[in-house]
Amino acid sequence: MENLILSTPHLDLVPATLDLLTLELWDLEQLGTELAAIIPPSWPPEGITTEVLQQHILFATSPEPLIWDFFWISRGTKPDEWRVLIGTGGFIRQDQSLVLGYAILPEYQGRGYGTEAVHTLTEWAFQDPEVEQIEATTFSHLTASIRVLEKNGFTLSGKGEADGSLQFIRHRGPSGTRSF
Repeated sequence: MENLILSTPHLDLVPATLDLLTLELWDLEQLGTELAAIIPPSWPPEGITTEVLQQHILFATSPEPLIWDFFWISRGTKPDEWRVLIGTGGFIRQDQSLVLGYAILPEYQGRGYGTEAVHTLTEWAFQDPEVEQIEATTFSHLTASIRVLEKNGFTLSGKGEADGSLQFIRHRGPSGTRSF
């Protein structure tokens, strides 16, 4: 898979590089400049901790090809509109399956951005003929997250490993209904 910006009607998904991940750790202002995006004061999304970023840096320097993909999600793709960083998303590869993770800042939730981003990520991932399925885990109280997965063709496959979590899976094939 090529390392390129994935664009949708409302979003740009910019792939991570080692340099960009390092900027996220040490210089958010420069990260915003490099991504041509405003970074809201509420950044980062829930779950994107220093430890997670350090893990992504390890992945980026791994000799193993294609073990992960990480994207920054920005809103605003019109030429006269400033991009705003609204979330992150990506995958970790496990054999012929990918594990999907995504997070949208609270002030941008409920607007369809999560659905649009997950659709784009899953369609992009299934371009790799070796990917047979994509898995995702969320918590039972996160009904909006569950709905995002269902709109993108994921089905409940059981309980997740963490207490109160649910495991979803999507096999290669039709992606479900969506409107954005």
